[in-house]
Amino acid sequence: MTDQDKIKNQNRARYARYRKKHWGKILERRRADYTKTPRKYLDKLQRDWFRKRYGLSMEEYDSLIVNPCQICGSNHNKKIDHDHTVSKPHYRGVLCNSCNLLLGRIESIGIDKFVKYLSRS
Repeated sequence: MTDQDKIKNQNRARYARYRKKHWGKILERRRADYTKTPRKYLDKLQRDWFRKRYGLSMEEYDSLIVNPCQICGSNHNKKIDHDHTVSKPHYRGVLCNSCNLLLGRIESIGIDKFVKYLSRS
């Protein structure tokens, strides 16, 4: 473990202790922020989510999501696809919801079972 990793872990532990000790105060602040400017608060949550999950800014997300599904070419109900086994923020591409769900099934069950099933008929 590098020095930078140790520092990150120490900061995470310190922040976890702070959150545990001051959770009521944190919730009050969040509620106040939401009450004052709900749209701004929700936009910040969404920006933080995309940065944490995919490593993307909202501008990068907006420029990616205009592309069609990279499997079937559909332009409906598109999602950013990512690999759940990788811990760092990343994305693989843009998929429609149907292809994204199918890909998730194939990854979890394995394509061999699908091929075996289809070859029976």
